[in-house]
Amino acid sequence: MTTYGITDEGFVAKTLAVIKEEVENAILAEWPNARLDAPNIFGVLNGIFSDKHTDIWELMEDVYNSQYPDTAEGASLDNVGALVLTFRLAATKSTVTVTVTGTNGTNIPAGTLFARTDSEDDVYETLSLATIAGGTADINCRAVSTGATPTDSVTVIVNAISGLDTVATKASTGVEGRAIESDAVYRQRIKTNNTISKRGTPQAIRGAVLELNDDPVTAALGTITDCFVVENDGDTTDATGRPPHSFETYVIEQGGGSALDDDAAQAIWDAKGVGIQTHGDVANSNVVDDQGISRTVNFSRGTEVPLYAEITLTYGSDYPTDGDDQIKAAVVEWGNALGAGVDALLNGTNGIVDAINDIAGVVNISILKIDDVTPCVATTYYDIDDGTSGDVEISTWATARITVSSTPA
Repeated sequence: MTTYGITDEGFVAKTLAVIKEEVENAILAEWPNARLDAPNIFGVLNGIFSDKHTDIWELMEDVYNSQYPDTAEGASLDNVGALVLTFRLAATKSTVTVTVTGTNGTNIPAGTLFARTDSEDDVYETLSLATIAGGTADINCRAVSTGATPTDSVTVIVNAISGLDTVATKASTGVEGRAIESDAVYRQRIKTNNTISKRGTPQAIRGAVLELNDDPVTAALGTITDCFVVENDGDTTDATGRPPHSFETYVIEQGGGSALDDDAAQAIWDAKGVGIQTHGDVANSNVVDDQGISRTVNFSRGTEVPLYAEITLTYGSDYPTDGDDQIKAAVVEWGNALGAGVDALLNGTNGIVDAINDIAGVVNISILKIDDVTPCVATTYYDIDDGTSGDVEISTWATARITVSSTPA
């Protein structure tokens, strides 16, 4: 006999067929001669009541599943994460510096809107008043909408201003925002944060630094893209210059920033083992231990490696009208979730092909390349240093660096 509800194997819901049979048996127990086929009143009522009971069982199953990271979704997954102090990463807005030209003395008010050449939906607003001097002015801008708004080709003046002639993206200044963290990525981060030790191990140090993203105060200052810890537990200096019995923490902040240096250094100190020295290019002396003694913590920043992707594919009838853009977004989410020291693979487990094939209608991928140059050359993988031969690297991905060419199959 099958047991339903919460069992040793988890939650087992009654199916519609089981419920209908139970109701039929209950009716026949009271009225043995009752007719249960659909045209008759008992048959009709059985169908109605059984459907409603099935809805209740499905609701109970959803409630049960909402308690666990493997099966919770949306707000329920947020609640699960909150129990272990791991919070979903909020959506952020892209930022970029633009250079404007025009008549000297022209004021560009805060809130002036600029847009990209190929998409006036990708709109940026200036963050402060700027005045043109010497024919130009550099202005910091932020996207109006959250998400991975491309930062290249901001050349459209949305708000016409007398004395303002042109606007253009200043090279190498853009930092793409991100969409709200997906359930899949958030679910994995909950599991990772909940399985690491809190003190003394490389995983504990990494976890302590990454938890800065979960604190609303520090998260408002910036975002830690990733953290990677390399230790030298030997008795001699290693090949990259780490002293014996030391560790080097690579703190990679989005856009190469340094706003979280003090908080990262404190987190490293709080999580590290006694008597083990820190090593790195950055020496932060703003750390205070629980006895009120000032300490210096060394760490390194790591190297961001912007990667390009070139994808040529054929598609079927169920390919979305914005399929190319969906593929770009999927690749960006996949790539930016790889983490520090992880090679960017084309095929195999957690390769870029998995991200592309998540989009419906993809029939065949004929060309696939990733590289740190464009046009791309590499057709197998891109090697990301994990600290064994140099500084730890992390690949960074943006929709503006992904090319998708698609044709009907």
